[in-house]
Amino acid sequence: MARAQKRRHESRRAAPRTLERAAARAADPRLVAGIIAAAEDGPGPLAATVRPLVEAADGALLPVIEALGRERSVASAAALSYLAEAPELSRELRKEARRALHRLRTAGVALETPHLVVAVGRPSAEATIAEAWASSYDPQGERMLRLLVERPTGLFAFSLIVHEQRGIIDALGTNSTRRRFREDLEEARERGPEGSDIVQIPAEYARQLVQEAEQLNAASGTPLPSDFARNRALIGQPERSFERALIYEQVSPVDVRFNPQWLEESPHLLEQAEFAGWIFPPQAVAPYLDESEQRRSSQVVLLGETREQRSEQVFRRALAELLSPAARQGLKRRLEETAYILAQKGRMHAARLAVAAALAFESAPTPPTTSSLIVPGARASSSRNPFAEAMLAQSLTVAAYLKRRAQGGPIVPAAGRLWTPASGDVEDEDDVLDELNEWLPEGEPGSDLEP
Repeated sequence: MARAQKRRHESRRAAPRTLERAAARAADPRLVAGIIAAAEDGPGPLAATVRPLVEAADGALLPVIEALGRERSVASAAALSYLAEAPELSRELRKEARRALHRLRTAGVALETPHLVVAVGRPSAEATIAEAWASSYDPQGERMLRLLVERPTGLFAFSLIVHEQRGIIDALGTNSTRRRFREDLEEARERGPEGSDIVQIPAEYARQLVQEAEQLNAASGTPLPSDFARNRALIGQPERSFERALIYEQVSPVDVRFNPQWLEESPHLLEQAEFAGWIFPPQAVAPYLDESEQRRSSQVVLLGETREQRSEQVFRRALAELLSPAARQGLKRRLEETAYILAQKGRMHAARLAVAAALAFESAPTPPTTSSLIVPGARASSSRNPFAEAMLAQSLTVAAYLKRRAQGGPIVPAAGRLWTPASGDVEDEDDVLDELNEWLPEGEPGSDLEP
């Protein structure tokens, strides 16, 4: 223990002497070790060690950031967090620090989250939200909230990644300017996939979304990110609560109930770019697919029972088990927020369909006896939640394709015809691959399929 502590102190003393050399070439290992050792002692020693390098030259920091990103430790994550927030750094270097920090978090390295004490009531008079923006959801149920906070000491930017069931799963807070905040927004728009968008929302509504996300963190047991916990007081608590999502100021639930055809049309939303990839994870539906195929191929048939009815029983159970109360509430909120974005784009009909689907998730879906989505020739469904049916059918289609692809078999399962995204015959394997690549979340097995 004493020998290790001695090495830490030697590394810390050696760090300042290596700053000039690090500015001219790759990061000196002793410099990186000194920064990590300083980070273990807290923000003060870390700032004192890193500041000379920050003041030297931006070019000296890139190899340091890369080296810190390879050190899978809480101390290296703390150092990267400091660099990501340093206003003296160029935008490119702060971005590199954020990327390296994100890779560490993805690898399982997490900064310790301090105990959070939040005063309920009015937000601090010294900090106000100047702008609030919300992105579309990705297929995993995640979206980004971007907040620009005005303080007496300057502007502060928040970027929060919020999951529909887990709450706030990542956060970055940094000193900023209006110009830098707008540049980051524009970059996020350009980087987003087709159909994604970022829209402005009222500050009070943003505070409520943050509060709602914190409640999800508590319910799911997901720890709050350290950057968020440190700066939580800047956001404040909502002075007034929104009883419903913003979209209900434009689409009335009463109108939805008087137009049941909107719910029946809601499966068509899955054909639009904003809903690309809205499937249950293939690994979650694979067991139901296997059971369905086993039942369809079984030679034992009960009196009055068809193979299609066997598959329908599996379909009904899969729908009930996959749509837990938390999953239904998450999808409901995802649809409501997506409906608001559609309305902001002027696509009111699509927004109404999304609201109809959202309201259908208030109760557990009851699939019909026969689903036209998975059984050829069946009539249209009178299900209470046809959007949920279509989402599950699409998920089964993807899982079936990936299974056949792995086995080297035909694209369409031989035992029965599954509903396909194009609602037509599969003629070109390349076309199917293109469609599946758009649906599958990044990182899912098979998301980089090649013809």
